[in-house]
Amino acid sequence: MESWCVILRSSGDRSESAIFTERERLEKIKEAKKKLEEAKYQLEVAQRQGQFELASQLRYATIPELERQLPTEKEQEEKEGSPLAMLHDCVTSNDIARVVAKATGIPVQSLMKGERDKLVRVSNSVSILCISQVET
Repeated sequence: MESWCVILRSSGDRSESAIFTERERLEKIKEAKKKLEEAKYQLEVAQRQGQFELASQLRYATIPELERQLPTEKEQEEKEGSPLAMLHDCVTSNDIARVVAKATGIPVQSLMKGERDKLVRVSNSVSILCISQVET
């Protein structure tokens, strides 16, 4: 019995550390986005005030560097889609489906797959129903 308690505690520690590292990752992304927005604002101000040296430094050095620090959309989707990802900064359709499924007891995620299949097959059924019309 004690060995099970030790195993459960260690798995709890791992999940806590996973949440902590995930939170740190999201905070770094949030901070990088904030710095990027600030740099873009400074660029606008510098251009309006005629400080072209500062504007060029911001446009060609600072802003591209900050954009490189941000993960791309694809990288972010991969991390959020992984089983280790517990936190993310936006609500997705999968999150909504999970909540609805939990509240109603209806497996909404499987319904979503069924709807997707129906949409894929709709072109075939429309072409069968519209025999006299030729597709161009």
